[in-house]
Parts: sequence; structure tokens; C-alpha cells
Amino acid sequence: PPAEGVDAGAEPVLTITPHHLDIDIRDDQIILATRACFARPGFIHSLVSFTVSGIVINTLSTYMDYLVRLNGAPREYTGIVGGSFQVVIMISSLIIGGLCDKTRAYYSVAIAMLVIGAFGLAECGVSLNADRGNDMRLALVITAALVGPLQPISTELGVEVVYPLSENTVLVIQQLFFQLVECPLHSYLQRIEGYWDW
Repeated sequence: PPAEGVDAGAEPVLTITPHHLDIDIRDDQIILATRACFARPGFIHSLVSFTVSGIVINTLSTYMDYLVRLNGAPREYTGIVGGSFQVVIMISSLIIGGLCDKTRAYYSVAIAMLVIGAFGLAECGVSLNADRGNDMRLALVITAALVGPLQPISTELGVEVVYPLSENTVLVIQQLFFQLVECPLHSYLQRIEGYWDW
């Protein structure tokens, strides 16, 4: 069981009477909840996995038009590959998430998908050569299948690690950290975009 000192004040206090519900939320609630989550061994792993997955998926989605139209592919390919990219993320998330719910092996699956997903990203990098447009489109869909399920798996891992804190607390902290890392990264990519002549 977690130490009471770390968890003190991390969750809102509910007072229920027959005809009234009172919720006491402190001003420093998010700070206390964040401190309680980071005190749990393994929470940082779920946070990093969630953030990496989100950044990869959002960056590939942002530059999808350029990546898909390598080697002079028509504009219609952007819609086809982009739609397939999102559908594959949803389907692989359902399949991998269902397997993880049965086995409860969130950590092992997250590590395996990070490693295998890195190979998918490496293939995307190799295929950036304009002569390999078809390979790039295939690599994008494969990367979606490998990296897409990491966000829900990482959230479940975080929930398991911080129990009895709420799932909402975990998701808010993961989303907040992800946004804080992603915003400067995308600003940087937009600044150097001119150097690549995209």
C-alpha cells in the first residue's frame, strides 16, 4: 500500500449525505496528485511511453501529406493512407489493449512496442528517399500499428502503478506532460522546415 504522507490530499474528498454530494477540491490538487503519481515506481515509464507515442503519431500525422506524396504520388493518396493510418491505430489499439487486459503485462508490451516501433520509424527514415515512396506509405501504416497502441497501454500501466489514485488523475498528468513536450518540439520542427524545403 502507498505511503499515506505522499497521497495526502492527492484526491478530492467526497462527502455524501442522503440528498447532497459535496466535493472538496483543494487549490493545489494537481500538484499534490502529480507528486503522488511520481512517487510511485514505474509511473515515469508510463509517462515517457505515452509521450513518445503521442509525439510520433502527431508528427507523422502533421507531415502526412509530404510523406505520402513522395515520388510524385497523387494527392488522393494522402486521404487513403492518412485514413488507413488512423484506422490501423484504432484496430491495433483494440487488439493489443484486449490482450494486455487479459494478461496484465502492460510494462512488457509497452517496452516491446517501443523497441519494435523504433524499427518501423527507422524504416520511415530510410524510405524518405524520394525513390521509395511506396515503401514509405507502407512503413507509415506499419508504424501506426506498432506505435499507436502505446498511449492506451501506457495509460493503463499508469493506472495500475498509481492505484488507488483515479484513472482521470493519471490521464490528466500524462496529457499535460505530453503537451508540454510536444509544443516546443513542433515549434522547432516548423522552424527547421524551411531548411528541408518542404
